[in-house]
Amino acid sequence: MIYHTLGTIRVLGTLMVSAIASATALLGATPAAASPSLPFVFDMVHHNPGEAKFQTRFLDPTRLRAWGFNGNVPREFVHSAITYNSFDKDIFPAGSKERAWVEDYAREIDAFISSMKAEGQTCYPFTDFIVLPKRLVEKYRAEICDAKGRVDVSRPRTKGDVPQIVRIGGSRSG
Repeated sequence: MIYHTLGTIRVLGTLMVSAIASATALLGATPAAASPSLPFVFDMVHHNPGEAKFQTRFLDPTRLRAWGFNGNVPREFVHSAITYNSFDKDIFPAGSKERAWVEDYAREIDAFISSMKAEGQTCYPFTDFIVLPKRLVEKYRAEICDAKGRVDVSRPRTKGDVPQIVRIGGSRSG
């Protein structure tokens, strides 16, 4: 069974939702017809990093709305789709292949979230850790890392800048 551990809470991913959908499909019901009425009915498809994304009806916002879902947890690393311009323009320089990758990834995430929102699906992007670009860590290592080279959230620069970077994340120019 695939799951993520978030502190002591285990969140069951797509396998449970897919199992419910498969069982109800065999019985001739839709997932919404087979489930109790809940204020929040979220969908989450867990794509495995480094592998091709799953092709599933659980990525179709129209079908999700018809099944009674009212929210989506995109398994995308939205904090990997920012340029860091307002923090340091040298992290992903304009014209670099790294910058092009970030901008392409941002467009992909924006398109997915927009398609969900168009069907009334509120989106709550998933994350279990913060991803910092290698160039940022290399440049600010002395200020944000411990003696072993690990990002240390108790360091003054990390406490000040990382939360600021995360807040900036809503802006593609940030």
